[in-house]
Amino acid sequence: MTELQTPPAEGEEPKLTFEQALTRLEEITHTLESPSFSLEEMLKLYDEASKLIARCTSQLNDANEKITVLRGESEPQA
Repeated sequence: MTELQTPPAEGEEPKLTFEQALTRLEEITHTLESPSFSLEEMLKLYDEASKLIARCTSQLNDANEKITVLRGESEPQA
């Protein structure tokens, strides 16, 4: 089993790349599938995963916007 990482301090934004965030999400998923942690620990991991998902979604949306601009499709098409 993968070693459980300590989440960042309250209000502190983790310095993760998109790929690192995905890797951490995979770790959390595997951990949550294991019954070896308390409910409280699992809720903390679920919260961390929710924040990572939001962060990754935001990064993907930003990348999509940049690609749209680079392709010259910044104006909505009818």
